[in-house]
Amino acid sequence: MRSFLVVLSLLVAPVVRGQTVVEMDLKSAKQVLSNHKMGAACEILTSLANNYKQYTNIRVQSHRQRNELALLAEAMRTDFDGSGTSYIPELTVWAIMNDTGGRTYLVASLIDRRAVLMTNDLDYLKGMMAYEIMSRLRRGEISLDQARRKAMFLGIEMQVDEKESGKRTISFFGHGTDEDQLVGKLVVIEPPDFTWP
Repeated sequence: MRSFLVVLSLLVAPVVRGQTVVEMDLKSAKQVLSNHKMGAACEILTSLANNYKQYTNIRVQSHRQRNELALLAEAMRTDFDGSGTSYIPELTVWAIMNDTGGRTYLVASLIDRRAVLMTNDLDYLKGMMAYEIMSRLRRGEISLDQARRKAMFLGIEMQVDEKESGKRTISFFGHGTDEDQLVGKLVVIEPPDFTWP
């Protein structure tokens, strides 16, 4: 009976895709930071966007630039354009075009406020964010409904199957970025912590 109620609640939940991907070149991103008194984060942003050693699918931390990285993560949670209640601070992705034309996706980490997730592939980023949602759920930091809502805002479906024994199975499904928009099971990726040089 319990399993039926969980599935039923998923069927009637409104489908909302609120995740925002903000695309900008590196120069524009640095200008946004400077205009909002967050210019101290420009150096770490430049380093991440140019990513000369091609690091990807990681949770970036820093000892040397700890405060600057925390400021960059805070900037990603900030509503710069006045969207108000429609702005989703934890789930806004920055897609930064670097000096050579490459694109780097960055988003503030959900489990470490002083870190950012970094990848070159939006689907991998969704998989890493799904992992962070699961981590917060397992730690009891968010409820099942909050986790489901965050997943929904990411544009992914979180399916929960709960047995009578109370054991839960949670799966994520996402839309592909190709033109067919196929729905498939999303691979949940644990991003390794990486200390930025």
